[in-house]
Parts: sequence; structure tokens; C-alpha cells
Amino acid sequence: MQDFRNHQSEFRGFVSMSDKPTVEIVKELSDLTLDLVKKEVDLAKAELEKRGETYVTHAKALSGSVFLFAGAGFAGVYALVELLNVILIQGLAISPAVALWLSPLLVAVALGTTGWFVWKRATRKFSQATLIPQHSIKQIEEDIECLTN
Repeated sequence: MQDFRNHQSEFRGFVSMSDKPTVEIVKELSDLTLDLVKKEVDLAKAELEKRGETYVTHAKALSGSVFLFAGAGFAGVYALVELLNVILIQGLAISPAVALWLSPLLVAVALGTTGWFVWKRATRKFSQATLIPQHSIKQIEEDIECLTN
């Protein structure tokens, strides 16, 4: 007790328990806790908004690429089918009747395989992104740990 009195000047900014009634201390604690919760909610909302913007950006890029690939795909498929027809008929001496169904089939298999790989890559990127506010959860866990200790 003597040691505390000797260092009383160091604690000038702190309020001792005898200076305030318990009701006021509990009210201040309640207000501070409410303020902390509001700030954590605001932080979580800001983090979710940022992650949502990221999802929108990815979705826009994905939808734009789908339309571009579709347009290029139609022109490319037609050109590729005609090229395969010429190669099969003149280069490999296959009958025109077989070349008419074999060319589109080969092109469809190649485009389908490519589309599958593009789809898998896009879904992997979406699955890696998360809407869970990791930073906010960490902050709340730290706050809870601080309050319980």
C-alpha cells in the first residue's frame, strides 16, 4: 500500500474506484462496449463491401469474356470447319459425306475441351475468393480475449 502512495503521481490520469460510483463505472463500460461493437460492425460492413466489389469485378470480367468468346467462337468454328473439310477431302482423300460430319465433330470436341478448362479456372477463382470478413472476425476474437482476460 505504501508503494502505491509513493507512485500516486504516476496514476494522476486514472480514476480510482472511490472517485466514481459503481453505477457510473458500469454505465461507462456499457457505453464503451456498445461503441466497440458498433465499430466492429462498421469494420465488417466495410470489409464485406470491398469483397463484394471484388466479386462484381470478377463477374463482369467473366461475363465480358463469355460474350467475346462466343462471337469469336462462331466465326472461328465456321472457318475451322471449312478448313477441316478441305483437309479431309483434298488432303486425306476422305469422301465429302464423311468430311461434312467429321469436321464439325472435331471442332466441337476441341472447343468443348477448351471451354471446360476455362470454366474450371473461373470457378476455381470464385471458390478461392471468400465473402467471410476474416479481418473483422480476427478483431472480434482479439476483443473477446482482451475482455475475458
